Amino acid sequence: MYGLEITLDLYGCDPKTFTRTGIKGWLEELCRTIDMNREDLHFWDYQSMPKRQIPDDMDLAGTSAVQFLTASNITIHTLDLLGECYINIFTRNATFNIKAMADFTGSWFKAKNYECRMMERGKESKA
Repeated sequence: MYGLEITLDLYGCDPKTFTRTGIKGWLEELCRTIDMNREDLHFWDYQSMPKRQIPDDMDLAGTSAVQFLTASNITIHTLDLLGECYINIFTRNATFNIKAMADFTGSWFKAKNYECRMMERGKESKA
C-alpha cells in the first residue's frame, strides 16, 4: 500500500471557524497531532474578488485551502452558509489514530455531526 485517503464531511459547523486564520490554526495543530511535516499552504476564497465577479450562487461560497505535506496533502472546502466542511487527507503515515483526528477536527470546527471514510491507495504499489 502506498498511502491512505481519508475523507471527512462535517455538518452543522460554526461558520465563524471557517476563516483563513481558523483554518491555518487547525492545519498547524492537526499536522503536529498526526506528525506530518507542513510545506506550502495555499488559500482560495472570495475575499479578494471584485463583487461583480462573485457568483449569485452564494450557498457555495466559502474558503478552500491546500496544505502540502512531505509526500502528502490536506485539502479543505468550507460552505459558510450551509455550515458544512469537506476535507481530504492523503497521507503515507498510517500510524495515527483516524478517529482521534476526526474528533479533533469536528471539535475545532464545532461540528454537530461528521462522516469519516478511509480508502487504501496503491494497493499493488511496492513503495
